[in-house]
Amino acid sequence: MPMIRRASFATPGGSKKSLLAFVKHVKKLSCTWEPSFYLAALMLIRDGIARVYVLNKIQAGEMVEFASGVKGISLNLENENVGIVVFGSDTAIKEGDLVKRTGSIVDVPVGKAMLERVVDGLGVPIDGRGL
Repeated sequence: MPMIRRASFATPGGSKKSLLAFVKHVKKLSCTWEPSFYLAALMLIRDGIARVYVLNKIQAGEMVEFASGVKGISLNLENENVGIVVFGSDTAIKEGDLVKRTGSIVDVPVGKAMLERVVDGLGVPIDGRGL
């Protein structure tokens, strides 16, 4: 029976101690790591409201983006699904499309440049006077 030897963890550029510290650091990171975005599948789209199945850790008022590039806001948070109000036309959105969390709460910039302007739900000017 072959003899099993303990491998040396020393690296060419560092010591065994530094490698063990690095491994400990990686283990710590792996326990606290969060993905930069979450994806979910669209269940149903009707009258500008999308029902998305299990979009993990989403916040009320968080902006989401559909596979077509259309954006929406999460409003109805339930255990099994999330209700999302679609900004704009929902004709490009289909059942089964992927939905991505953005991680940001919907906000609209406010200032003198916005006075007397017509904007959409995302604060983008739609009055034809430019940005």
